[in-house]
Amino acid sequence: MFLKKYRQLLAGVIIGLLCALPCGALAKTAQHTFTWVTGQLSFVFDGEKKVVPVGYSVFLCNDQTYVPARFLAEQLGATVDWEQTTKSVKINKRPCNECLVLQKEKRLHEKTIIEQEEKINVLQQEINALKKTMGEKENKEPGVEGQPSGNYQKLPLTRVLPALNIAVTSLVEGDHYTRIYLELENKKETPLQLLHAQTTAIVDGKEYRTADILHFALDQRWYHDLAHEEMKEGYVMLPLLPKGSREMLLKLEFLYNDVAQKTETMEFAIKLNP
Repeated sequence: MFLKKYRQLLAGVIIGLLCALPCGALAKTAQHTFTWVTGQLSFVFDGEKKVVPVGYSVFLCNDQTYVPARFLAEQLGATVDWEQTTKSVKINKRPCNECLVLQKEKRLHEKTIIEQEEKINVLQQEINALKKTMGEKENKEPGVEGQPSGNYQKLPLTRVLPALNIAVTSLVEGDHYTRIYLELENKKETPLQLLHAQTTAIVDGKEYRTADILHFALDQRWYHDLAHEEMKEGYVMLPLLPKGSREMLLKLEFLYNDVAQKTETMEFAIKLNP
């Protein structure tokens, strides 16, 4: 009954670390002490601990340990097959086809990782060089104290928005005032009005307002609404700017002239002089 109960284990997978006796002798010789090892047993392969999986059995016979052939072979990198006709356990150290495919994929992945790391290093060097260049440029061209930061650019500047299109085309300095010329198109059904009297600008850290102009008439065209798809050209006025002014943050106020009376502020960062 004992041999019948464990026939598959003894026939297919058990191999001893020290195979002193054949399995038949265990059943026929009464002097052998045969003990099953209970609980979770572990082995150490090249310093790495491996626990015997659930479903495998280990037993002791005369102080010798017997373990499944498949468990030992797989931990040592071999494959195990059972040949029924010859009653043979075949252990092969040569890699299986699946193992070869996995090894090839592993090498490809490792190559890809190395290539990506090289690209990352190149990009990081470019970023560092760009930061260094920008830092040097900032040191050469320090910002004006009190002037808001921004991407200041030379005129003309154009802004295309869902509600309107607007362009700041040029700046003309007179004897007592400054004119800034605009082109405006309304893209909404709601009437649009430029509140030109509320125009302000911060120039090199100092604020200038259209409201500070007392003795000169403003552009009369902006007192009227722009209808849907209507375009209009005109100018806004500011006090005379100091000679050599470098940067202007122009702020324009717009009114959607319906019941809601919603207003909107639009800014332009203008570089005046190099």
